[in-house]
Amino acid sequence: MPNRRSAFTLVELLAVIAIIALLLGLLVVAIGAAQRSARGTEDRARLRSLAQAANTYAASNKSSFPSPRTDTPSDWPTSAFKDCAKKTIREEAQNGNKYLGWVCADAEICPGSIDANCKETMVALERGTLFPYVDSANAYVSPMDSTGRLRTYSMNAWVGVLYCDDYQPLLEKFKGGSKYPDVCSLSFDTRTLSRIRQPGNTLFFIGDNDGFKRTATCPGWNFNGFCINPNPETQTRWFDAPAAFQTPMKQVNLSYCDGSTGSYTVRTKKLESGEVKSDPVNGFADFTRETLADLQGFRDMALPGQIK
Repeated sequence: MPNRRSAFTLVELLAVIAIIALLLGLLVVAIGAAQRSARGTEDRARLRSLAQAANTYAASNKSSFPSPRTDTPSDWPTSAFKDCAKKTIREEAQNGNKYLGWVCADAEICPGSIDANCKETMVALERGTLFPYVDSANAYVSPMDSTGRLRTYSMNAWVGVLYCDDYQPLLEKFKGGSKYPDVCSLSFDTRTLSRIRQPGNTLFFIGDNDGFKRTATCPGWNFNGFCINPNPETQTRWFDAPAAFQTPMKQVNLSYCDGSTGSYTVRTKKLESGEVKSDPVNGFADFTRETLADLQGFRDMALPGQIK
């Protein structure tokens, strides 16, 4: 008998194509997940490097952390917090009445630190007190940040200070409610690690979703420290908001004052979607109170055991 050539039927060929397509789809998903995991790991590594750099800086500077601010506040010489603390702030004594910010995005103190498009330049990083203690400028930007800015991360505005001077103008603006805390009740000396009650649970560095616009043509930058609302129950407002590029995993990476890292699990859709933006002047108001659970979650990391 003559040999008969075997061949795939159309159905068999289509089945093989479908299987290959399925395997390719699974491979793409797996590669994407691996890439996200790798970027998340690198993100935590950079947050850790900043926390460790701040602790190394403190070891070389009489145990004092750098200031979380990025410029000098215009009203700091007459601040109500300064009057309550009845102390001279460290920056005034050490630097000719200027703040020793970890980043210097201040056109007066650090000329050239802000470009014509209102973005930070390398001068802002290099003139900051932390720059000599980090490996490179890459430590300031998350590998997941696609905005093109030089700096993703901000320092907790409640750490490294006698009081959260980012919050003082907000107190003056929003004071008056019977449940509003007294100015002096929010004065905490956190200039050194030993003065922070729970350093392993206290937020140090985090990606900041600072979309605040100073003028119509000036988009701004990560303005000063990451200011967490200490009283979210009476003010459902975000003065700063965490960057939302990790929200497909509903996780926000951060570092703690003891040099360790961790992740915060986002609880509300509005924060997960990136709708919540930073507004250090008026606060991003959530009148629906949908994001209250996250506001409380971040408040609990600001200064646990101190802010209550």
